[in-house]
Amino acid sequence: MLDETTLLCADNAAGRSIQAQAETKPGLAGRFTFVGVPDPICCNVLRIGRTVVMQKGYPKSEEVIGPLCKSKGLSLNAVRMGECAKADGALTCCSVLLHVPKQK
Repeated sequence: MLDETTLLCADNAAGRSIQAQAETKPGLAGRFTFVGVPDPICCNVLRIGRTVVMQKGYPKSEEVIGPLCKSKGLSLNAVRMGECAKADGALTCCSVLLHVPKQK
């Protein structure tokens, strides 16, 4: 997810199939905007505050994700994940997500 309403999907048959299924499911239909990304590995982004991190080296995907981030007031940071990608890992595989409850 790029944000609360935007999902990045691979711009291929599998990604389009997932999008079509989600758009017909009760509770999901109309809830999300799906954006096709040319390189499937670049669908896996990590958002940290107002910064979106994606894998570096995929210019076609940067051409899609960059302007999308800008339109939402987010900055895009591309990082090299070569060795992790070779093992089918992606950005979120290397991340620890923390939930900090609000103080009362």
